[in-house]
Amino acid sequence: MLTFRRRLDDQQGTLMVGMAVMAAMLLLSAAVVTRTTSNLDNVRHTQDYSSALATADAGVADALFRLDQGLTTTFTGTGTAGDDTFTYSATKINQNKWTIRSRGEVAGVPHTVQADVTRDAEYPYALFTEQGLTFHGNGGANITSYNSQTGATDTGNALIGSNHSITINGGGGGDGQHYYTPAGSCSGCANPFQRPGPRKIKEPVRPATSQPCPPDGVFGVLDDGVVEINGGGGVPFNCANQDVSFLVPTTCVDDTDDDNDGISDVDDPDDDNDGIADVDDPDSDNDGVLNADDPDDDDGGCKSIRIVNGPVVIYVDGNDRTIDLAEASINLGGRSADLQILMAGTGAIDVGNGSHVGDFTGILYAPKADMVINGGQLAVSGTMTLNSLTVNGNPNFNLRYDDALIEIVSTSWVVVDYQEVPSSAGP
Repeated sequence: MLTFRRRLDDQQGTLMVGMAVMAAMLLLSAAVVTRTTSNLDNVRHTQDYSSALATADAGVADALFRLDQGLTTTFTGTGTAGDDTFTYSATKINQNKWTIRSRGEVAGVPHTVQADVTRDAEYPYALFTEQGLTFHGNGGANITSYNSQTGATDTGNALIGSNHSITINGGGGGDGQHYYTPAGSCSGCANPFQRPGPRKIKEPVRPATSQPCPPDGVFGVLDDGVVEINGGGGVPFNCANQDVSFLVPTTCVDDTDDDNDGISDVDDPDDDNDGIADVDDPDSDNDGVLNADDPDDDDGGCKSIRIVNGPVVIYVDGNDRTIDLAEASINLGGRSADLQILMAGTGAIDVGNGSHVGDFTGILYAPKADMVINGGQLAVSGTMTLNSLTVNGNPNFNLRYDDALIEIVSTSWVVVDYQEVPSSAGP
């Protein structure tokens, strides 16, 4: 009997131990299930958070699209990307800079980003080259700046730049010289500044809407002794695979309305319409050449080519093309934005030599074309972008940068600062 009791006690003890082990295993299993469920929730939250970032980016893209439509005041917007939603605000800083804050949301999980977007000036430099920019013995104040809208002179914005080497022998070179990494350098520069680069220079694009190039690519029609180019209200001339030149009159004309404002010079106290009375104006035709040194004070002489119904936009493309500016004086005294010569592809800009050198007021944008100046005195008011420029001799080159051209900006917006921000900040 005593032996039987001990066996019963042993069975009861074993049962209790087994139940304790099972309870411990159940507790451990519950902990594992709880932890696994928690990990799955965290993984899902992380996935949703990452997906919400892409949705927030979709909001930024939507805001940029609306900016391209010409919106000018701060605005907000909402939208969807698949099954997900975004909300954004676009705040205007100035006409060329906005701040966009966008919040994407996926399965109730938000993610917010902020982006500053800008439009770059198309012509921030008086002169810019993709390859070498060389002045041999030019010297002096060969590059200055003015503003055609305000009439201000020597505005201090006459900057030159290059993605390659800038070489100045003999002084000059404007108010500052910007050379872009990795290939840029500056020798003989009075005020050099290194900038990260290379600076992106896009070739002009063939216009979707255009008017035909004149026969043989010669611009200008003789009208009562004056050569005129009718811009057709700014519709570009498409001179694809053509050389371009300008008609030069062979006889002088007597210009009785120097600024072409409909008031005869006899009755007009300000012939060049620059706000300075003729009696006090040392440069009555506003071409950068003082009257004492200017044989054509009223720009109505033998070589004058006027712009009417402007701007005149000339598009040239094809390889090994030539733009011939020799002998022509184009748009002198006019607005630089009224003449725009845009060249895609390789080629040369022929400015002539000696007494046959031409001059112009306008924009010359030919990032794959080369220019060499030997002798004579090329005078430009506006801006030039070239593949390379070499000026030989002194003085031979005078460029007045019109800093009113800063207002001409690219049509596309560029993100310059992008960051994730707390979602509590809101769109």
